Parts: sequence; structure tokens; C-alpha cells
Amino acid sequence: MKNKNYQAFLKMDLSKAQPGQYVVLVDGEFFGRSKDVEKLLKDARKRYPAKTPFVFKMPERGTIVV
Repeated sequence: MKNKNYQAFLKMDLSKAQPGQYVVLVDGEFFGRSKDVEKLLKDARKRYPAKTPFVFKMPERGTIVV
């Protein structure tokens, strides 16, 4: 079975994320989005030190993901 972060990712409404932004999920819940992935991960690890963040980057416009 897939982990809950991946399942949450598949169900997400990504319409608010801008191209080039990183999106972070923790424990199957949305944590945040930003172009500054280092700060985003630092904040996620500080708030949830025992959890592993799930990070993905929104593709730039014109990018095809297959």
C-alpha cells in the first residue's frame, strides 16, 4: 500500500500552487508551498521532527509530465 503522503498528493487540488513552487505534505496533510524549499523543509522538520516530509515541485509552464 502507498504511504498516506502519496495518497494525499494524488487527491490534491493543485490549482493554487504556482509553477516552480515546492509543495510539502507531512503525515498526509498539506504543510505549505513556497519557492524556498530550504526554509519550507526547515519549518516542516521543526514542527514535525519525527516525520518525513513529502516534497514535490510544481512543473514550470510548458513542461509535460508523463
